[in-house]
Amino acid sequence: MILTPHPGEFARLAQALQLNEDPIKSAARPAAAERLAQRLGCIVVLKGHGTVVSDGTRTWVCTHGNDALAIGGSGGVLSGVIGGLVAQYGAARTGGTAGMLATELAAEIPAAVAALRTLARP
Repeated sequence: MILTPHPGEFARLAQALQLNEDPIKSAARPAAAERLAQRLGCIVVLKGHGTVVSDGTRTWVCTHGNDALAIGGSGGVLSGVIGGLVAQYGAARTGGTAGMLATELAAEIPAAVAALRTLARP
């Protein structure tokens, strides 16, 4: 599972999970993403200035980007890109290069995410 919350969505998730993390202050964002990822056992892409990506163990902060990404619909595009990358990994893992059915593609996503998480760990 890969979550892509903006700070407001993160705050609602954190409140529901009784996490006391700050998704807004630059210095606190990496720890906030790590904690949510650990709590849910997933990858968190905490959107915003200095987007943070964490699997709960390894964390990366994007130092690029600008306000142009803070528009409605950009999160949907981000989710599509992430899904496409995960799907490409799943297709390559099964030896295919093209021609998968949507149901075959969907069936590969859990294994692809698990494998990517394993590769990302030191």
